[in-house]
Formats: sequence, structure tokens, C-alpha cells
Amino acid sequence: MAYQLQKIKGELRKTFTKEFKSWRELLSPLADHLNMKDIKVMLWKKRPTTSGTAGFCLKGIWRIWIKTKTGQHRRKWVHNLIVLSSPYVEKQPIEETLRVFRHELCHLIAKDKHGPHFKSLAASCKAARFSKPIPKE
Repeated sequence: MAYQLQKIKGELRKTFTKEFKSWRELLSPLADHLNMKDIKVMLWKKRPTTSGTAGFCLKGIWRIWIKTKTGQHRRKWVHNLIVLSSPYVEKQPIEETLRVFRHELCHLIAKDKHGPHFKSLAASCKAARFSKPIPKE
């Protein structure tokens, strides 16, 4: 399955970087080995009619397809990719988007998917347990 991914730029990127720094301080020493430059955050241009996830995390090094401005696709190596749903980010308040972002960050240091270790990490940094549905217009 191919995902149409888009870079996050500007104020939203600054917000995610600031949130990452506070999250790392909160979970120190567990998250001390991570840097924001080691994490790639992108938007998933998902069709608004598609229901499902608000975001997902790919831990490790991945080779993904990126669509360029000219419409061509090229492959790129990324490390620790966090992908957030574009309609979710656009329609939810920023506080809710940041809770989902923290949830995906917890996946980078938790060994279990949603087990006890992950739940304690998520609770300590106020990460989202479940994402809220996108409001209908």
C-alpha cells in the first residue's frame, strides 16, 4: 500500500519540536538517546472518507516513497518515521494532535505495542490512549 506523504513545515513543525523536547525531559532517561533530528514527522494525505487511524509510527530505518512538487515519486531513507493523518491534524484542535504525537513518540521507546510498559509511559506524559474521531462538517 502506497501512502502519499507530505512534509510538515512552519509553525506546526516548530510546535512538534517544542512538544518533543518537553516529552523527552519528562521521560528522561528513557528517551535521552532520541533527538528530534532522528525523527521524521510527516502528514499522510489520507482521503477524508477513510476512517481509521490518526497516526502511526515506524521504528528503525525505512525506505519510503515521497511525492515531489513536480508529481514524481522518489525513494528516501528515513529513521523513526511518525505519520499523522492530514485530515485529523487539520480538523482536530492542536492539543488533541499533540496527544496523538506523544502517543506515537512513546512507541519509539516502548518494547511492547500497547502493553503495561507502554501504558505507564503514555500515562506519565499524558499521551492519547485512543484518538478522537474527526468531527463531521
